[in-house]
Amino acid sequence: MDARSSQQNWKRRRSNQKRKERDKREKQPVELGAKRMERREKLSIEKSRSRSATKRDKLK
Repeated sequence: MDARSSQQNWKRRRSNQKRKERDKREKQPVELGAKRMERREKLSIEKSRSRSATKRDKLK
């Protein structure tokens, strides 16, 4: 039981570490911020679209 959980913990730590290293290599922090902003803009556009769509539906 204990051995298994410690192995899983080790695997999780290892994969997290690898992911962090890969992210560092792939992206600079500036790019990450830009990507986040793009995603936020897309979301807000979609929200406003859905809002206007519901308004139109209510008017009909």
